[in-house]
Amino acid sequence: MAKQKVIKKKRYRLNVKALFYMLLILLIIILVCFKIINLRLKNIYITGTDYLTDDEVIKVAKLEDYPRILQIHPGKITKNLKKLDLVNDVKVRVNPLGSIKIKIDEAKILFIDTDNLVVLSNGKKIKNDNYLGIPILVNTIPKNIYQEFVKSLIKIDDDILHLVSEIEYYPSTSNNVVIDDKRFSLTMNDGNTVYINTVNIKQLNKYLEIYKAIANNQKGVLYLDSYNSDNYYFTPYSSIRANQPQEEQNEN
Repeated sequence: MAKQKVIKKKRYRLNVKALFYMLLILLIIILVCFKIINLRLKNIYITGTDYLTDDEVIKVAKLEDYPRILQIHPGKITKNLKKLDLVNDVKVRVNPLGSIKIKIDEAKILFIDTDNLVVLSNGKKIKNDNYLGIPILVNTIPKNIYQEFVKSLIKIDDDILHLVSEIEYYPSTSNNVVIDDKRFSLTMNDGNTVYINTVNIKQLNKYLEIYKAIANNQKGVLYLDSYNSDNYYFTPYSSIRANQPQEEQNEN
């Protein structure tokens, strides 16, 4: 008689230690995900602004409530900020650990026109909200000269532009014939007067250097309006008054 095989069932023991570690890892993953989902914005870094305040940028970017990081959309922030007249371009970088960097390319403020509007380097005009250190245009510039003048002012360094108090369109003439229709007279904050034209307006960036070299600490008129950029000269006010007829001196 054949012997019957007795099949024994294998018994599996529960590995409690392995299960514990697995659950622990799962719990950690859940907690990390929960933390990331609920992580709020902690720091906002704004660079590139001279006229816009941080509060203005934060408000327009809709970050005043410091939202959750996952709720921040760089594209929307960029779109909102580009609606500002003073903003040329925006770059937004979000750090998932709780910070955001907003780099703004701000338009340059050039001057205040005769309508008391602030003229920007991007061609836009904005309301004058008591901006300080900005040149004031005192008369009207012909349309065919105006755009060229605005573009030329963009080439002027900010620190030099802030030295200009008033701008006057001042074409040079001889016997009632216009010789230079792109000429301007600039009243400087230091008491001097500068004649310049749009052709060589970049010479204005050397204003302090030139004045120091040739003026001998006198106040007067600096002529930078020659079409030869290396041809400039300075006339003290005292010499101008001395050469004026007596009647004109009495009027002054």
